Amino acid sequence: MTGKLSLVAAIIFLASCSVIRFTNPQPENTRQLSEFPEQLTGIYIDKDGDTLKVSKYGFSTQKDVNTLSEDRLVLKKMGKYYILSSKCPISDGNPTDWKGWEVLPFQYINNSLVVYLINTWEDKEKQTLDALEKILSSEIKKEFNHDEKFDYYLINPTKKEFKTMLKEGIFNDEMKFIKL
Repeated sequence: MTGKLSLVAAIIFLASCSVIRFTNPQPENTRQLSEFPEQLTGIYIDKDGDTLKVSKYGFSTQKDVNTLSEDRLVLKKMGKYYILSSKCPISDGNPTDWKGWEVLPFQYINNSLVVYLINTWEDKEKQTLDALEKILSSEIKKEFNHDEKFDYYLINPTKKEFKTMLKEGIFNDEMKFIKL
């Protein structure tokens, strides 16, 4: 799967989490925002016509409502980026078990939300892991499910390393939502 993702695909992506997860909400040692800034609130539409509603305390789609909270959905700001971290469920365990965080940086540009993703589809996984190994001072851990099958990679960047990840284009795929 390459190219842009629709909102529906993005929500599935958030719900299932990616092959690269983080040990903590990002960036570390950065104040958590308790609400979305007023400028970001409103209704957005993607290229496929799917809508995204951003409110003061969360966001919703036609199928899902997500509310900011310390332990499940965290919003932070780093420079020109907002960073949304969403706790990931363990893929084959109890639905109340959680492991790792999905991290989605985004920007508000020209009345649009531009969301950035780590592209590990098809042939991009090795290239992304090689780039991460050059940035991270800690190891990239391979995590396995209960059947001992590979599940995801777990990384733990410092704040400086996360900033480098943004600068070096590790989040190299994007989706755009235009404000109505």
